[in-house]
Amino acid sequence: MFIEVIIISILIAFLRGGKLNNLTYVRIKGIGFMILGLVIYSISIRYIANTNNEISKILFSNLSIINIITFGLILFGLYKNKNISGIKTSMIGIILNLLPTVANGGRMPVSKNALEKLNMIDQLKVLEEDIVITHTLMTNSTKFKFLSDIIPVKYFLPKVISIGDIALSIGIFLMIQKFMTSKDVLQ
Repeated sequence: MFIEVIIISILIAFLRGGKLNNLTYVRIKGIGFMILGLVIYSISIRYIANTNNEISKILFSNLSIINIITFGLILFGLYKNKNISGIKTSMIGIILNLLPTVANGGRMPVSKNALEKLNMIDQLKVLEEDIVITHTLMTNSTKFKFLSDIIPVKYFLPKVISIGDIALSIGIFLMIQKFMTSKDVLQ
């Protein structure tokens, strides 16, 4: 979803007279924290997916803690840039996604009804088998259902998204608009 948001944001900024080159002048503080969070998360998920040993079982059973650490690092890095247009909205989106993920064992719950509305039967079957590391099928015991992936979005790449995904997308859109159309890019 975020790739589509970035592409649409860039296109709209172009229509508004923005310049892609302006993005090269953006100075982000705390980028190391964000990269470290992404690296730890990616390595953990890949390790769990590609191995079947005691360490991968420990990592899988502690996905909530991994999410708190990794997204905590990302949020800390973003917080250092809180005055940039869209950052606070993106931070809210991350927190809104983190709540149901952490509360449900480190995996984002996905609505069966939303998948069925989009005719995403293959994805539903995979989630029913409970073999996806990052997502799980919503059940009666799911916590924070209203913040989970419950919104079916039907377009050329149908997907089920959350309120947090929407907030994060709005934040990304605002950042790109601000920097591409700004006359003073070194803010």
